[in-house]
Amino acid sequence: MTHQERLKTLESGMPLPEVEIANAEARRTQAHAVCGSLIMCGIFTVVGPVAVCGIAVATTTVLLEKADAALHPVLISTVWLAAMLISIAIIVGNCVLGRHPLTAETLRSCATGDRLQHDQESSIQGE
Repeated sequence: MTHQERLKTLESGMPLPEVEIANAEARRTQAHAVCGSLIMCGIFTVVGPVAVCGIAVATTTVLLEKADAALHPVLISTVWLAAMLISIAIIVGNCVLGRHPLTAETLRSCATGDRLQHDQESSIQGE
């Protein structure tokens, strides 16, 4: 863009192409960050309860070997109740944390930003 075209653009109140491209890139980066956090929440929602159940199985094995037989039902029930509550807390916590308020808006603006950047680059190359 020449200096005169830039001045005309600024006088008409329109943003410069570089600003629009930077805004589109920022929206795309934000969308990638949101997607990454959602993926991590999903992974921890699956891996967390599986790990807790593995620990509960190991604890049950140790209790069956070492604890008094009269205490087995109480101790094993306590271990599995705690494992269940912890697993539910992990799942609910990740579902709440995974609901990013800007997710849909960010993803939509990412798509819009990509088109905007492509349009700007093609108009710059056309000059």
